[in-house]
Amino acid sequence: GFAESGTEQVRDEEARIIDKARKAGMRILGPNCIGIYCPEGHLTFNAETPREAGHVALISQSGRYSSEFVALCAQRGVRFSKAISYGNGADINETELLYYLGTDAGTHLIASYMEGVKGGKRFAEVLRRVASVKPVMIVKGGFTEAGRRAAKSHTASLTGTQELWQALLCQAGAISANDLEEMSDLAMTFELISDLKGDRVAVVGAGGGASVLVSDFLTKAGFKLPIFGENVQKQLHQFVPLSGIGVLNPVDFSPQTSGDPVLTPMAVDVVGALEIVDLVLVHYSLGHFNSTRERVQQFCNGIIESARKLNKPVVVTLEWLGYPDTAALAFDIKQQWVKAGICVYPSLSRAALCLGKRAAWPGLIE
Repeated sequence: GFAESGTEQVRDEEARIIDKARKAGMRILGPNCIGIYCPEGHLTFNAETPREAGHVALISQSGRYSSEFVALCAQRGVRFSKAISYGNGADINETELLYYLGTDAGTHLIASYMEGVKGGKRFAEVLRRVASVKPVMIVKGGFTEAGRRAAKSHTASLTGTQELWQALLCQAGAISANDLEEMSDLAMTFELISDLKGDRVAVVGAGGGASVLVSDFLTKAGFKLPIFGENVQKQLHQFVPLSGIGVLNPVDFSPQTSGDPVLTPMAVDVVGALEIVDLVLVHYSLGHFNSTRERVQQFCNGIIESARKLNKPVVVTLEWLGYPDTAALAFDIKQQWVKAGICVYPSLSRAALCLGKRAAWPGLIE
């Protein structure tokens, strides 16, 4: 009911409130927001938010997106230092919040949903400074005419052009995300992959067409898929079934054996031990063949055990075919993997996208 309503009277009301607060030595967050989530301070805007503190912070103009992003991240094993919904930003704005979180020792990564900024020059200066020492990822709304109209009625924001915004993020070294799902996958990636030493990937379990697509996705994201030598190929051929004959990289298991709870971890052990590999990506389709709970759990345990042996990241693309009886199982397995420190992505394209952005910060991939 303040500046976002668009009338001169309510804009004046908002300005008078801020003026009175400043004269009284107070700061105001909002209006048109849901406030602050800070687990360490036992403060929340939603009773369902996790009580454990973490190292990710959120700045959001949207109240709904604030609680939604926390929930999405919770499913990915990510916990928060602070999440701040600031609405219209009539007093405390995005630039002040970004500056504060940039100096906050408990915050290692900053995510944000924004529709517009106030004081663009100052914001650009702060963004450059903060993004040089901490990952900053931003979902920006309001680029289309319809989006700009919605943003103006939502938080009274002036949104700017997409070209100008992308140029700013590129110059500052900040990370652009398309939506909350992608940004939560990025938060998981940065939180769980603390040490990525290079851009060479081994892929295990992607059969047939998936081998082709994942190779394209990873290459476009800036990665290299090294070809395994003859000795490694011989090792893999000892247990990769004849129906899955590709062992150059990706290691191409057939659909019938791609979820084998013994053979797949064995392949991860072999390729993960190679000096020419910096990262192992496991592709797993739940629901293809033999997806009993016992077999899936055994597969999950095998990947966790393999990941513990290796001194490099192991990540999983978990795709399920939409069968209702496998939905709960897919969620359960995903939770076990992220609890073990293994990133889990919903698709090969999302895995390549997020891993590429992780590798590009602070500069593994030019």
